[in-house]
Amino acid sequence: MIRRRPVVIANEIRMKRSQLQGSFLVVEGRDERLFCERFVDASVNIVVAEGKEDVGEVIRILDEDRFPGVVGLVDADFDRIEGNEWPSANIILSDTHDLETMLILSSALDRVLVEFGSREKIEAFGRDVREALITAAIPIGCLRLHSQQTELNLRFQGLSYSTCVNQQSLEINSAALIDAVKNRSQRPELSLDELDAAIQTLKALEYDPWQICSGDDLVSILAVGLRRALGTNSAASVNDEVLRRSLRLAYHDNEFSNSQLAAVFREWEVRNPGYQILR
Repeated sequence: MIRRRPVVIANEIRMKRSQLQGSFLVVEGRDERLFCERFVDASVNIVVAEGKEDVGEVIRILDEDRFPGVVGLVDADFDRIEGNEWPSANIILSDTHDLETMLILSSALDRVLVEFGSREKIEAFGRDVREALITAAIPIGCLRLHSQQTELNLRFQGLSYSTCVNQQSLEINSAALIDAVKNRSQRPELSLDELDAAIQTLKALEYDPWQICSGDDLVSILAVGLRRALGTNSAASVNDEVLRRSLRLAYHDNEFSNSQLAAVFREWEVRNPGYQILR
């Protein structure tokens, strides 16, 4: 699929206004669209911009034209930790690092554990599963943040979590994590000790773990756990895509209604009379 430039997406939204009078919601990707479809009004036109920066650029272009009734939803990522503020009141951030972390934090995780987990294994695990997931993901989140702050451009996509996460305890091995990321990034010259020190320095700052941990990491660690520590599933039956879909479907409407994200959407509706987002 050819990726559309933000200016093209903005022009498409302009042209659609003559036929569609409802609000436009611009999101990063397919997963965000599927999440939002459950909670937005039928009159809302959801537009996928294929990336956070592209969402921001579409909104910037339409803001300059004073185009009404359009709002963008983006993952917070490290914006709150870094103190980054978007210049537009038409950009809304996820409550936590991203939408997946919102799902893991909710009772959707408990329902997924019932569906894919073993009650006996979860009891024998002896720890709160949500706490175990977040504890394992914090060092990865710290390394991601360090990479962003220092412009190392480390590569985390395709990371083999089973090589650095203990499949019985779900504890993470920082040295194995760093080696795996160095290998994925083709950066053998980077010092393991220096990267580990950077992780420990960021951990000591005690950032909100739900702002520093990535949903990608949490879902992948959960997948590792459901194969042995928490269940007896095959890698295919609990892959990341299956778990993301299951978490979305297990997320209750009332939890979304009580979320900060829903409250911010309601505030946007007040500021934009005549345009509706939520059902």
